[in-house]
Amino acid sequence: MKKKSLALKLLELRQAHDLTQKQLCESLNIGRSTYSYFETGSRIPDVETLLLIARYYDVSLDELVTDSKPRRASETARNAQTFRSSII
Repeated sequence: MKKKSLALKLLELRQAHDLTQKQLCESLNIGRSTYSYFETGSRIPDVETLLLIARYYDVSLDELVTDSKPRRASETARNAQTFRSSII
């Protein structure tokens, strides 16, 4: 797993959904500073966190951690909204 490509993918997904780190972290119930490390490539999320993030964006774990192409942002945004509604 490439740290920088995962970090870039996390950043791109978040920005594609027009989310701040704070908004995303509140939905995922993880610390903003911890998530910031993930986006900068300083740390790699553990498997449980990767699964949580993948479910949030409705992408496969493979899409999240490899260079495979993610689904369209509009499609994942709809699914992310459904996920957020289900955990509130």
